[in-house]
Amino acid sequence: MSQTLYAYVDGADLEGGAQVIERRLSSFIASRGWISQPDLVNQRHDPDPQDKPGDLPLWELGINMSIPQEGDWFRDVDALIQELAVLRSEVGRDFVVGIHDSESGVADDLFSVDSGTPSLQTLRDLLWA
Repeated sequence: MSQTLYAYVDGADLEGGAQVIERRLSSFIASRGWISQPDLVNQRHDPDPQDKPGDLPLWELGINMSIPQEGDWFRDVDALIQELAVLRSEVGRDFVVGIHDSESGVADDLFSVDSGTPSLQTLRDLLWA
């Protein structure tokens, strides 16, 4: 089973801060050794024909990280969540963290970094539920 942890900015109205967020996340990725090397994601989708007037197209900006079968990869998740909490306080944007399962195609949002002190234990519990 191949699963990916994702951590994306919540929302699609990213015009004002996308470059700052992308630059910070890119620096963060380069700043440490990883058990599971993350990838920077900055993908702006085409408008959906079912969108209402004024709806913004989906914009995925954040990090994807494969979840390995072995190793202490949660250290990577801890570091990522701590960095997102700092970034959130600086740019005022929340982040959504979840799991995507490539076999089923299902993505499940599990956790929000929407305060300066997210509960890493809560995320651990959700990942192993």
